[in-house]
Amino acid sequence: MQQKRQLLTGDLSEKTLSLIVPGAIRLKNNPVKVRLRKSLKEHEEAYRKWKTAARIWALYSIDSENLPFKDPCKVEVRIYYSGKGFDLTEGLESIGDCFEGILWFDQKQINSWDGSKMIEDNVYPRLDIRIRWRQQVNVNE
Repeated sequence: MQQKRQLLTGDLSEKTLSLIVPGAIRLKNNPVKVRLRKSLKEHEEAYRKWKTAARIWALYSIDSENLPFKDPCKVEVRIYYSGKGFDLTEGLESIGDCFEGILWFDQKQINSWDGSKMIEDNVYPRLDIRIRWRQQVNVNE
């Protein structure tokens, strides 16, 4: 019975995508620390430039034939940052927004950001992104 049901519905297989995006992350929000040093316009311009460069890097680094996918996923990000630290949730919000439409269809489909963390690296700032999702595979027999 179970084998027959799998033949009709297909099998779920877990997929993983890993991506490294070089460069220092820019935050989407304008935190108080930034408001004291830069104008809002300069901050938004820096975020827009980072987002554009990161999206282009992602498009050229992955096989985008099946992306963006629409299945629920789990994302783990290691943010290697330079300079002063920031709140992890602000970084994850920027990443979720940046890769919407490239890696995932909508950031609402991200079930968890478990395992995400920040690591200081003043020499080579980057993002190390791992995405896991289940995709239905049709079984032909």
